[in-house]
Amino acid sequence: MVDKAELKMTIDILNGWRSSGVVDRGGVKRVAAFCLGLVEPGPLGTELFDAIARHSVTLAVEAVCLRRGQRGIEVLLTQRPLDDTAYPGEWHCPGSVLRPGEEFEDVFERLADREFRGLVSSWRFVGEMNNPEEARGHFVSRIYLVVPEGEPKKGEWFTVDDLPKNTVDHHRDSIIPYGGRRLRRLVATQGAKLFSSSERLAPFHKK
Repeated sequence: MVDKAELKMTIDILNGWRSSGVVDRGGVKRVAAFCLGLVEPGPLGTELFDAIARHSVTLAVEAVCLRRGQRGIEVLLTQRPLDDTAYPGEWHCPGSVLRPGEEFEDVFERLADREFRGLVSSWRFVGEMNNPEEARGHFVSRIYLVVPEGEPKKGEWFTVDDLPKNTVDHHRDSIIPYGGRRLRRLVATQGAKLFSSSERLAPFHKK
């Protein structure tokens, strides 16, 4: 239920801005706080998400999926929509943000449905990267090595040394190389096979 006193205060502030043409910072914060209190839990939508991301730290999950191709190690990338507000039309590792109330398993279920268009058989957390200069604000990325179940129905495979020119910069320069280094270290220290007979990453399980 809406607090009538808070609603009246918000309307008075808005009317004051309209009559004076002057917007004060304190009033903006009070109106924003009131309006956010009316937002139902769940997906925020791009416009509201981008606005909040500029004033908070966002935790993102980045899924690095690697395999051996004919020309070397390949990574699975998906392309952002051309009308996206951040990195329009650019290629990137599948990923999503952790929403309030979610477990990381929920994020991977969403990635399987929307990014891979197929099941994810396993994932392994390998590290974090702090990116205070992401296009939408301050992001902290949790990087996972991921194994899809079969061939993903969305995305394309690219050789890690020959990525598209329009690859998201911090994915090209940081996230993908980091995932590759961590995989090689796991192979060296744990004696794990780099690839299974079906040329998929192995033998990581849900962690």
